Amino acid sequence: MTEGDSRLRRTLNLLARLCKRYRREEKEWALDTVRELAVPPTANLDDVVRLVVRRIGRPIAVVPTDEHFANGVVENGPANTLWIRVPASCSDRHRDHVVCRGLIRLLYQEPAHHGRIEYSQAIEREMEYAAMALSSSLHSGSRSF
Repeated sequence: MTEGDSRLRRTLNLLARLCKRYRREEKEWALDTVRELAVPPTANLDDVVRLVVRRIGRPIAVVPTDEHFANGVVENGPANTLWIRVPASCSDRHRDHVVCRGLIRLLYQEPAHHGRIEYSQAIEREMEYAAMALSSSLHSGSRSF
């Protein structure tokens, strides 16, 4: 197990402890979703966006916003483009995670809501696991899920 894998597992386990209704299957399904993307080891966030564009067949734009809660909300933009809303002022790592959360929402075909994410819902936990796995892999360089 590489350092990146170890860091990813620690992060996922932390989220699991925070979620009272954690189920192992949620994490495994999330990891399967990320594996199916087949993200190359040298990929960056733009590459991952392009992979999702190919998968869903619609253009995606990352759009900064000043909204307090920009948790990967996906909105319809002009010309059939899907907008992933991200906080205008945040770290690159946080921005990447929010974009990954929006990409996962698109893959799961789950609508995003403005406001706080409700982790008591299994689908929200599963999507968060997938977003964490995807964003962690971009920063660790590890793609072995």
